[in-house]
Amino acid sequence: MSTSTREALLQILEAGLHSGFALEWQTPDPAGGARIWPGPALWAWARRLASHWRRLSLPQRPRVAVQLPNSPIYIATLLATWMLDGIFCPLPAWRGAQTVSAVDSLRPDLLIWHGLGRVHTRRQERRGEAPLDPEDLALMLWTSASMHAPRVFGLTHAALLWQVQSHLPRLALERDSLVRNCLPWTHVFAGVLELLPTLARGSSLRVAALGTFRQESFTHVFVVPRVAALLQDTQIGALAGGIVGGAPISAELARRLRGSALRVGYGQTEAGPGVCLGDPGDFRPAFLGRALVEVEQRAGTLHYRSPGQALGEWRAGHWHPIRRDAWVDSGDVVRCGDDGCWYWLGRRDARFVLADGRNVEPELEELRLLTSYPEIATLVLGGPGARHPLALARLHGDPGPQQEASLRRRWHEPYPLRIAGEAFWDPYLGPSGKVQRGELYAHWSGIVRGAAGAGRTV
Repeated sequence: MSTSTREALLQILEAGLHSGFALEWQTPDPAGGARIWPGPALWAWARRLASHWRRLSLPQRPRVAVQLPNSPIYIATLLATWMLDGIFCPLPAWRGAQTVSAVDSLRPDLLIWHGLGRVHTRRQERRGEAPLDPEDLALMLWTSASMHAPRVFGLTHAALLWQVQSHLPRLALERDSLVRNCLPWTHVFAGVLELLPTLARGSSLRVAALGTFRQESFTHVFVVPRVAALLQDTQIGALAGGIVGGAPISAELARRLRGSALRVGYGQTEAGPGVCLGDPGDFRPAFLGRALVEVEQRAGTLHYRSPGQALGEWRAGHWHPIRRDAWVDSGDVVRCGDDGCWYWLGRRDARFVLADGRNVEPELEELRLLTSYPEIATLVLGGPGARHPLALARLHGDPGPQQEASLRRRWHEPYPLRIAGEAFWDPYLGPSGKVQRGELYAHWSGIVRGAAGAGRTV
């Protein structure tokens, strides 16, 4: 089965690469400008890489770990790995000890990374017994882990093929489409639902920094709500398709996206990722869309069973399998509307407990606050072990004292407010830009003391 599904997926990707795909890649040095990589050149590069790796005497079905930016070499190494029937293991843009720990956990045979302006490749000698990888394993991806330490799940070629075939007809991708990349391909949302269908369809894909995003023209985006909020109204009206997912949709953003060609999407790494998808232009607060797979609500949370879900979790040097017919608990508290659509109520593990023992489920209240105060870009309501919740906020752009003072005058909520700049938030952001709520809560008492000392709370 491994050979047939792997070859089927590679054939689809090869056909798209040779039928018009082009990667418009802005080099890390802005002075270098953009380079266009035609699909056939990328496929030929992948074949040369695979041929070179064969001469390294890698073991059968090697694990290839990469820490690379979205770039031509990322695509070439992905394809080359599958040409060798290897397992592609992309690492998020972690630094230092976290990367070292991840590499030690994965035990790759080949390690490829970008540093000091060039790409490095190192053959890794296996220590101990070789991993007993499942036959059809194609990809090992890390979760974004907003509450807990990142975990790594395995996806098969069959699961990826299902994701491509089930989503492609709904994305309105054409040969002349231009997809604007905004998320790292190490994130399951972009790495599976953006990259693979775009390759398969033979569309064009632009990779560039977000600094010019609002001045560009493109037909498709696959973005989290934080990035979707940056879209100008004219850009929204010009879109032909795409997905907004990865976090709940606020009422204000739903209003702006309603009637557009975009869809809301819901999923997670363990699902590979697709679980729900909305109709084009159907946006409502905390809306998840309609189920693409089997779903049930059990004990308040959404459970799913999907042909595209992960085969298991790699943990402590062993696979912990997920049965193909098993129901997976998403951990998301949901409700089902009368129309059969699903709505998000919060993460079960995002709750915190105040000093008096009261449980607080913050996320829907955060959505309300984001709608009431549209100048706020990021907001986290927290207070584990505290007497009262506190709202931490970041404003859009580079606000000055006048904007902060204006917000404070209008703030009539039952929570004190702290406005914090980019430097505060940076340590608490994951590779996809999502706030690592668990890490933030772990430092909450120090944050509150710092806020009081700085006089930044109203």
